[in-house]
Amino acid sequence: QQQQQQQSQSQSQVVKIDGGPYPGLPPHKREEVEKLLNGGSEEETDWCSLAGLLGYQDEHIDSFRQEEHPVRALLSDWANKDCATLEALCTALRKMKREDIAESLRPEPTATSAV
Repeated sequence: QQQQQQQSQSQSQVVKIDGGPYPGLPPHKREEVEKLLNGGSEEETDWCSLAGLLGYQDEHIDSFRQEEHPVRALLSDWANKDCATLEALCTALRKMKREDIAESLRPEPTATSAV
């Protein structure tokens, strides 16, 4: 029930993107997430940890490893699930201590005039 309340709150706040569906994320934001998960010395552990936190089993993670772009394959597959929300992705990223990636998913401020 608490999750439903959070979802309805985030739906009523247009500026808040955390609760929105991951597939609704602009392509440049998706690419940024992929790049951040690919980067660094522990690149494979990052996206594999994320896959585990998103509910994937080892054999499924192994199949992503075979792909040319494993992170993209993981996120594309996950985006087709009903549970694929930015909130779920950010929660998983924070559990991995990747606050930097979670922060990159925040909406960019839009120019509005306060007239």
